[in-house]
Amino acid sequence: MKFSLPYISNILSYFRENENYLHKVNDVFFSDDSIFPSSRKSPLRKEHWEELSEIHQNYGIQLNYVLNPTVWENSTYSASGKIRILKNLDTLKKNNVSIITLNNTLLLNDPVIRKALSVFTLKNSVNNMITSLDQVMFFVEDLGIKSIFLGRDINRNLDEIKKISSYAKKEGVVLHALVNEFCLNRCPYKFFCDSIISQAYKDSEDFKSLNNKRKTLSCGDGWPLKKYLKSAVIYPRQVEILGEYVDIFKIGGRLNDLSRLRPTLDAYLLGKDVLLTQLINQKVSFNKLRVSDIPEFYFSKTLNCKSLCRSCNFCESILEGS
Repeated sequence: MKFSLPYISNILSYFRENENYLHKVNDVFFSDDSIFPSSRKSPLRKEHWEELSEIHQNYGIQLNYVLNPTVWENSTYSASGKIRILKNLDTLKKNNVSIITLNNTLLLNDPVIRKALSVFTLKNSVNNMITSLDQVMFFVEDLGIKSIFLGRDINRNLDEIKKISSYAKKEGVVLHALVNEFCLNRCPYKFFCDSIISQAYKDSEDFKSLNNKRKTLSCGDGWPLKKYLKSAVIYPRQVEILGEYVDIFKIGGRLNDLSRLRPTLDAYLLGKDVLLTQLINQKVSFNKLRVSDIPEFYFSKTLNCKSLCRSCNFCESILEGS
């Protein structure tokens, strides 16, 4: 069981502070603004590549590039778009990137791009929303992807995770899951969310307005605490249980700086106790509920509750008296 961490500013200083825990780190993931970027864009300059190289060479941590050619842009599928993707892959290979996270699996239908990707360990995105054994089998047997990122909606369905794990072990498939995820399971806004995020880098005021609406409609810092308890978070104590079935756990947070992400990293890597809202990178401070304040039976029940929230008030009951 290992972790996949976001490449953020000063992450190398965090590694230097905590070298005794780096055996738990499988890779650092990152992206840039070179290919039809989403709102998670950031330019990779020479100093960034040098830092990534130091992380890889000094600590043996793999480099994981999030190839994010948006599904929603027509130019992704043009001849010029294909050239940009191929040039990008060549640059990544020269810079010791060994893992590619691909959200747009339609590109695998192009034999040239598929061949260029074959030199990397190819992994799908959490946003491909794989939540069943049948879907896993499609990605493995039809698309040839042997490193499978499970969708957030399966985080509270241990029965299905066990089925998938049994298949994965037989087929030599590596399973991934996202831990600090505060999206609601089966969120009705998810497709709208992804669409707007993929377009939000544009300067258009219309897109900026839509993106602001997306934040207020679906999630954000104004959530009541009960929604966090109903969300798809995998807590550090649950990681120990799921580690029997899932190989690598991703800690999200590419858009945060170290000061904001540190409590999350400390909770999962170092085992430190933190505020619930710190665990999922949120600014919310209206409630001082710590992870250690949550009763043990919450963690065992929610691992396999199937997120049947409309017919259950279990999470609300946890908050009574908190």
